[in-house]
Amino acid sequence: MSDLSLKGIAKHFGDVVALEHVDLELARGEFTTILGPSGSGKTTMLRIVAGFEHQDAGQVLVRGKDVTQLAPAKRNMGMVFQNYALFPHMTVAENVAFPLRMRRTGRAEIRERVGWSLDTVALGGYEERYPSQLSGGQQQRVALARAIVFDPELLLLDEPFGALDRKLREQMQLEVKRLQRRLNLTTLFVTHDQEEALILSDSIAVMNAGRIEQLGTPRAVYAEPASRFVADFIGESNLFQGRVRAITNGLLVIETEAGHTLHARARDGLVEGHSVSALVRPERPQPTDGGLSGINDFEGEIIEAVYMGESEKYRVALDGGLEFLVRWPGQGEARTRSEGGRLAFSISPDDLHVIAVDGSKK
Repeated sequence: MSDLSLKGIAKHFGDVVALEHVDLELARGEFTTILGPSGSGKTTMLRIVAGFEHQDAGQVLVRGKDVTQLAPAKRNMGMVFQNYALFPHMTVAENVAFPLRMRRTGRAEIRERVGWSLDTVALGGYEERYPSQLSGGQQQRVALARAIVFDPELLLLDEPFGALDRKLREQMQLEVKRLQRRLNLTTLFVTHDQEEALILSDSIAVMNAGRIEQLGTPRAVYAEPASRFVADFIGESNLFQGRVRAITNGLLVIETEAGHTLHARARDGLVEGHSVSALVRPERPQPTDGGLSGINDFEGEIIEAVYMGESEKYRVALDGGLEFLVRWPGQGEARTRSEGGRLAFSISPDDLHVIAVDGSKK
């Protein structure tokens, strides 16, 4: 039995389709991220799960129980908002105790559970402080403590790291993941940050225009996107339109719109004449000494070079107008290539992912 089941969830705001018959299953202890651009429906989905928004159609089930008509307070879900939603006039202990008081929990149990919850998020000893006396990261920990203090069946996270600086955000991401694993909390997380989703998730649901375009592991949605939208939205990409010209020796021969030829491993359902998108992630090309003797060998002019510390990124223009983005580990100043120089590289057919454009299978 799934901890959370969404069945045929639909929501309209006037003529705008926010969600279009969405289905989703979360297993016990699974960390699932709803990822998508603004307006894709991810926040609306989370609000429907929490009970703050009511769907036009469909059901929300928690451990097999239909909670579609229940008020938010009756759903036994912990939630952390982007702005943390702490009460400024209450101490840390009072903020964390609030959901227990609303459940009319006894004083002794409240004291015990608040102590456990604050110890769990490494805030033991902060009970008497007020939110204004805490850093952003500490405020987030208080919000987490409040969300877990009543032993929720689900943890809902609505872009909780958005207000933090990069270093603190990365630290809190790992802390939340460790907490989620330690407590075996089934978690639904909403973000528009692809890197954040890849770091945290067991599974990612990529949303676009109210629909889930792909549901899979972080590795699957990055390396084997199911649609052109997912390929373009997740991470950096070299994404080319083309057509299958031939299938030879187990390889698809793809002619791009710019007239270049790419070779990829043959896929079931793709035949000669199919329109396709060809994806190459920037880290997959391998440097060569030059020469175009093999398949997927390319050479071009570096039109942009960016030093990124741990890596170096190059935009390379080939003859005919095709451009490649290449990202390799940093080699130090002596090895850094400059704009205007030449760059030669090769791509393995196994590193080129092909997506059908005309509705045929990959």
